Amino acid sequence: MVCHINNPAHPLSQRLAQALDGYPLQADRSTGAALMCMPEVEQHTEHYIAIEHGDSAHRGMLSGALGGMLGGWLVIMAVLAYHSGNAQSALQALVVASVCAAVPFLWEILR
Repeated sequence: MVCHINNPAHPLSQRLAQALDGYPLQADRSTGAALMCMPEVEQHTEHYIAIEHGDSAHRGMLSGALGGMLGGWLVIMAVLAYHSGNAQSALQALVVASVCAAVPFLWEILR
């Protein structure tokens, strides 16, 4: 037996008949709907919404990974090296940590 969706007894047909019809969005009116995905929205007011584009959504990740994590780890290693009496290694670790933080940061803000 074949059951067509156009048949009024079909459950999907009943569900679709009860669904609200769509309406066009207008710039001067609020939709009244809650946001669906927070990370993609930069700014949201009653009459204005700014959505992130692909490049700005990932901005800061490279600086955070290299400068924050690797740079932070190198600063800790520099403190440990200095504490153990090896000032040369501590200075080298601090220079590398500074480069790990500065280079990706400058690359991201200047591109």
